[in-house]
Formats: sequence, C-alpha cells, structure tokens
Amino acid sequence: MKERYQIREKRETKEIADYLSKNGQLIIPMMEMIQADQRQFKMISDDN
Repeated sequence: MKERYQIREKRETKEIADYLSKNGQLIIPMMEMIQADQRQFKMISDDN
C-alpha cells in the first residue's frame, strides 16, 4: 500500500515554520481543519 504522507527534512520543516510565522493568519484555519479531522476520525473509530 502506498503511503499517503511525506516525511519532510529539517530544512523543509524550518522553511514551513518560517512561512507560517510570517503569515500567522494561516495558522488558525489550519488548526481548525486538523481539529475537525481529529473529531471525524474519533466519530468513525467510535462507530466500529
């Protein structure tokens, strides 16, 4: 099965962190999406 994620190198992680720190308004919507995904996953896993 093909993995659906990519492991980033530290250099790339720093670039992402720098970008987000300069564009802080992007962090809140990203966190909301992550939290929504976590809730959805919990609902699915509770059903099984």
